[in-house]
Amino acid sequence: MSNTELNMLKEEVPSLRLCSEESESRCQRLETSVNFLVEEKEDLAMQLTDALMEMEEEKAIWFAREKATVEAINEKAKSYSAEIATLITENDRGEE
Repeated sequence: MSNTELNMLKEEVPSLRLCSEESESRCQRLETSVNFLVEEKEDLAMQLTDALMEMEEEKAIWFAREKATVEAINEKAKSYSAEIATLITENDRGEE
């Protein structure tokens, strides 16, 4: 190898070191970003899970209320039917 080639290679070393340091720095920033995104993803997954659980609880509450309302309506309907039957019977007796 000639002195000229050796000098050219020596001149490239600082540039290559700088490039390597910049690359390492970029790699560290990317790793930090990835770690942040992983934490954010986990946090969002927990928030989603909590929201879904709340929705299921609300759904169960509304279902229970709806069921109670339907049962109350059915009881009222039975009561009214019984009252109507009683009134019809009393009316029939009164006409006799």
